[in-house]
Amino acid sequence: MNKTKVMQILNSIDLGLNIIEEGQQLDTQALTESVRTDVEDLKEELNSKPVMPKVFDEFSKQFDLTEQQGSDCLDGALDEVYTMYMHGGSKFEELEEYMRNNGDEDFYSKCVYALVNGYEVEK
Repeated sequence: MNKTKVMQILNSIDLGLNIIEEGQQLDTQALTESVRTDVEDLKEELNSKPVMPKVFDEFSKQFDLTEQQGSDCLDGALDEVYTMYMHGGSKFEELEEYMRNNGDEDFYSKCVYALVNGYEVEK
């Protein structure tokens, strides 16, 4: 999730609440529409799945991440991603190289989120 976007939405809502508290003249319809738009944007972002590269999808398919398998497979995938990020030398060289070339820490976080919450594959 984009932290900057969330902060913008929260600041917008907070500004509207401050105006109400101070009893200032206020276009309530405009504020309501603005807040609703911000809330809908936030809901959409919270419910969206990250778009991951094909190399991540190939990695993920090595682990059977279905609910029937329980958490063992997820733990194995998370351990492997952690190893790539912290130590290197993973047997999944293509994903490790992709991680190193695409923002390391941000991509690591995105991988963890995608493994836990699901993802879509880039086209």
